[in-house]
Parts: sequence; C-alpha cells; structure tokens
Amino acid sequence: MYIGITAEWNPFHNGHYYMINKIKEQFPDTPIIAIMSGSFVQRGEPALFDKWTRAQWAIQHGIDAVIELPVLCTIQSADKFAEAAVFLLHSLGCTHIAFGTESFSISDLEKIVQWTLNPFFDELFHQFLNEGNTYSISIDKAISIKFPQWDKELTKPNNLLGLRYIQTARKNNWPLSFISIKRDKNHPASATIARQELCTKGSYELLPPNIINDITTLIQEGHIISYHRYEDACLLSSRIFTKSDLKRSCLFSEGLENRWYDKLQKDSWPNILHDIKNKRYLYSRLKRISAALLIAGTRVPSPFSQLHLPGYARLLALRQESSYILKKAQIPIITRLAKDYKDLNKANQLMLDLDVRATDIQCYCFKNNIFRQSRIDFYHSPLLIK
Repeated sequence: MYIGITAEWNPFHNGHYYMINKIKEQFPDTPIIAIMSGSFVQRGEPALFDKWTRAQWAIQHGIDAVIELPVLCTIQSADKFAEAAVFLLHSLGCTHIAFGTESFSISDLEKIVQWTLNPFFDELFHQFLNEGNTYSISIDKAISIKFPQWDKELTKPNNLLGLRYIQTARKNNWPLSFISIKRDKNHPASATIARQELCTKGSYELLPPNIINDITTLIQEGHIISYHRYEDACLLSSRIFTKSDLKRSCLFSEGLENRWYDKLQKDSWPNILHDIKNKRYLYSRLKRISAALLIAGTRVPSPFSQLHLPGYARLLALRQESSYILKKAQIPIITRLAKDYKDLNKANQLMLDLDVRATDIQCYCFKNNIFRQSRIDFYHSPLLIK
C-alpha cells in the first residue's frame, strides 16, 4: 500500500500537519508520496518560498518523498491540475490517494462522480456554460440538479478538488482507492490568510514551530516573493505581445484577447486585471493566463493552451530511509537535471524547460537580489533527509 497526496504547501501550516498525522494514525507503516506544485502554484503566481524549502518542510513533518508537479500541469484549471496530479501518483505506483475535505465522505463523492459520468450531466453542464456561467459554476449547477441537498457543499474548494481526483481515476479506470480526511475545524489554518499575514505582518500563528523559525529567517533575509516585482513582470510580458500573438497563443476564448490587449495601457497589473475581470472571467483564470504568457514567452500556440501529462517524475526531496518507494515508479525519476534531460523526448524536455524558466522568474521576484540567480534547477540536487 502506497499513499499519495497532492499539495502546494504555500506555506506548510498546521492544517497540512494535521492531515499528515491523521493519515499516519490510520496507516502507521505506509509511505506517503506527495506531488507538489513547484515554483508556481495553481492560482497563477509564484509560490511564496522556493520549492526545495517547501519540500523539506514536508519531509520533516512526515512525508517520505516529494515530487514536483511540472508548471505546465500546475498552471491549469482545477480539473486539469487534478488530472495531472492523479496521473503522476498513479505512475509512481500509489494505490491510494488521500485528500482533505470540508464535509464529504468518499461514498458521497463516488455517488457524485457516477452522476458526472452520465451523458445527461454533460448536456446540463454545457447548457449552464452556454448561459454565461463559469466552468466551475456550471459544474456545480449540473451536479445540484441531481443532488440539491449538497448544493452549498459543492462550492467548498477541498470537496470539489477531492471530487476531481476521484473523477479522474474513474474516467481512466485506474485502480486507485481514496481516503478523505476531514479538516480540523478547531484550528482552521488557511494558506491564503498565512500568505497575507506573512507579507504584511511577517508572522502567522498557525504554523509548526520549526517552520515559524525558518520563515522568520527567510523573511529577514528577503528570500520571499515580492508580488510587486511579479506584477511588473506580468505587465511587461503582456505588453510585448501583439493582439495577433495573444490570439494565436490559444489561451483566450470569445474575444477575450481583444479586451486583454485594450486594457494594457493601465498603469499597474492589478488595475488591468480588475478591468478585464467579469462574471465569466474570474481572477483565477486571468492570473493563470498572465502566468502562462510570462513563462512560455512568445511561443504560439502556448504550450499551456492544453494539458500535457508528464512522462517523468522530478524528485525534490526524499526521506533517506524511504528510497525504496521510488522503485515502484513506471516512469523515469529525474534526480540530475542536466544528465537526465538528455534521455527525455522533446515534449518532456519542453516541460522541464518551462520549469527552469518558472524557477528563474520566481528567483527574479525574490525581495533580496542575492537570491535572484538564474538556472538554479541545474545545480540544485534533491534533498536527502534522515
């Protein structure tokens, strides 16, 4: 039995630690493999701290191995993000996937998944989509037709992500079992609030003690993202594109590229996104588009315009005594980027190229210029931790 989880740990907080402990209580001798977003996270911006630091925190708190989810899979809608993560965990030999939920049991989620695989569900979904609803709202509405009693629960992010994990496995007939861990309501740690407080106050209470010490040092050293630098990079990047380039990137639909191009005369990136946003195009989607334009550059069509599943697993950190778990992998394990890169096909080489570029951009956005080196992916080995 091998348990896999998907995470971002942006940053690692007490809620994450609680979930890992609950898994270990139920399955004390079972190794846990984590798929983690790397230098960028799914919401379409750089992670607050570098990927090796975040992976190290996870190993210190009970994870056995941390594998990077390529940025080409990370900067995607939640359903595609989930598909890539589940595929990678399956390819690594995991038999079970664990995730946190606000309320749903696995039985509840399995019932909903069976409904989403019904052709009538698909008709309802496209009907709501054509009415001008966002993708996620259309999904919620189509599910609520069958399960009105769960209408409010479907809007909760962990419930929805768990649903997508199971849906991916069932669509592909992967023999995976699932474990749900109810969130700790007595200590409701939030990564969003943690980021806000760390950026404004320099502290957040609901972090494990050793991580509080690490983060205090990282903030003092300036080894933390400056969102202002990132926003300026996005503004410059988008202004380089012509309207034709934006259209040929295939990242836009329904003429959104025209609205995007017309708003670029604004003085700041937040103001531009504010003016582009509407009921159909939420901040999350706009931020993923801006991240894709910045990372992929002027490549057209953008490699981010469709999901590419990874054909390798890049190791970020490993508990030294747990190295045996990597032998279950059905795909190559990348440990030495420069050497292993040569053995990959062009599609996977591009995937790694984009990870290198994403890390370069994250480094460029750190507050202290001593951490703004480029191409550190090539000389940063996986962390082996006892």
